[in-house]
Amino acid sequence: MKKKKKSAPLLRHAVSCDLHTHSFYSDGALPPKEMVRTAVEKNVRYWALTDHDTVDGLPEAAAAAAGAGIVFIPGTEITIEDYEGRPFHLLGLGVDGGRAQLSALCRRQSARRRERFLEICRRIAAHGIDIDGELILSSERGAPGRLRIARELIRLKEVCSLQEAFARYLGAHTGNVVPFEKTPLEEAVAAIRDAGGLTFVAHPLSLNLNWDRTEAFLSDVKARGVDGVEVVHSSCSAVRMRYLLAAAQRLGMLISGGSDFHGSDKPNAVFGRTSDGKPIPLFCLPSVLKEKYCQSSSNEL
Repeated sequence: MKKKKKSAPLLRHAVSCDLHTHSFYSDGALPPKEMVRTAVEKNVRYWALTDHDTVDGLPEAAAAAAGAGIVFIPGTEITIEDYEGRPFHLLGLGVDGGRAQLSALCRRQSARRRERFLEICRRIAAHGIDIDGELILSSERGAPGRLRIARELIRLKEVCSLQEAFARYLGAHTGNVVPFEKTPLEEAVAAIRDAGGLTFVAHPLSLNLNWDRTEAFLSDVKARGVDGVEVVHSSCSAVRMRYLLAAAQRLGMLISGGSDFHGSDKPNAVFGRTSDGKPIPLFCLPSVLKEKYCQSSSNEL
């Protein structure tokens, strides 16, 4: 009788990090506990939750990560005043969400987001579509945005997809979008620094500047107190990643990397993965953050 061949062992993914993710405390689809399960499946060893303009999900995320052996790095993503009329986001990594200055900033921004949400609902009502914004807000943990309205339009069978929702009702061209009052860069940097965190430009190529202007932008924000650059992002090709890495090195800035995971609403952003599906490399984890949060040998790689 022939011996059965042993099946090949399953290969584990390389250990990775993900320093840019969103839960249902802002515009993500999953609670932090489920995000931790995903981190374990993907072998993401270092994870940051960076919900938009809020730190509300950090305690839940920290507790879930501790129970799973994940090194958790508390964070947030602040919406900053536009740069040359273009949207600009700032990641704060390694923050103490309980610090008064950052908490106050996030509360103010969350209140602005909620009022903006209601106003967009009112504008869509002019098209004969009744979305009960107050009811939605009463059941939401964070400050929802246009994605939440898009999901509601699908539930009401007014549209068939997120893409159709934005094309018909939620895009900039529709007249339903309400400008969001953003935080001055220096104020956000000061609040994150007061909370013990480091600041990073999120997905800098989303500003759609050419190479020279992108580097000039990074040089400008560095002079205004920003510590680093997100060089790996789910929308950033390997070629562009190398450009950003070189620019950050020339400018003497720290680097970070993250998927910008939101869940099913953003399928191209895969937890712990680069744009080409590879694990986000550990060189995207600044050593100062690794040292800060690996306080015992059990947390070491």
